[in-house]
Amino acid sequence: DGRLTALKWVTRTLMVLAMLVLSLTVALWAAKDSDWLRETVAAAVGKAIGRSITLASWDIGLGSTITLELEGLSVAQPEGFDAKPFAQVKSAIASVQVSELLKPPYRFNELRAEGVELHLQRLSDGRNNWKFGTDSPKARGSTAGDDRDAVLPVLLDQAELVGVAVSFAEGDQPPRRIEGDVTLETTAGGASLRIDGEVNCHAMGALLTARPLEAL
Repeated sequence: DGRLTALKWVTRTLMVLAMLVLSLTVALWAAKDSDWLRETVAAAVGKAIGRSITLASWDIGLGSTITLELEGLSVAQPEGFDAKPFAQVKSAIASVQVSELLKPPYRFNELRAEGVELHLQRLSDGRNNWKFGTDSPKARGSTAGDDRDAVLPVLLDQAELVGVAVSFAEGDQPPRRIEGDVTLETTAGGASLRIDGEVNCHAMGALLTARPLEAL
């Protein structure tokens, strides 16, 4: 249903954000204070996922554990969808051990974010806006029966999102909206995604558990 769809794609978007963090981290080894580099990397990652990406600022701490901080992240919608961004993040911080970047899957120790907004949409023709890929007609929006996206080679041990707002619109139906806090925990035995907040102004709490790959 709409609630489980929203929860699933919160997780999927976390993976995309983590992949963005990974790409930015590699580039920041060279020149972390360059505005030009920040814009160049954002453009390259945007091209890879078929979306326009803007990033206001970043900062990085280097050592055996790399810590990356982002502010003002915005991911655009695919062509043909609403004008409002697909995703916006006020601020985020991620940490990963250098040894975990040597080969996939890339495991992040922690991801925390504040002010996260997601606008999920499925059009009346069946296309949705949560499929990421290259800038091709197929990647601009998958059909309802084409949800078999490739699993991103990124794992998160723990993620916490504070102040999350997720809207889900399908066809001409009124959009449903979830607001609250989201926690994701992944272990060798499985993963759990918990959300506490409101659905269309009604209090709710949900817990989704799955094996790690199913949670993606």
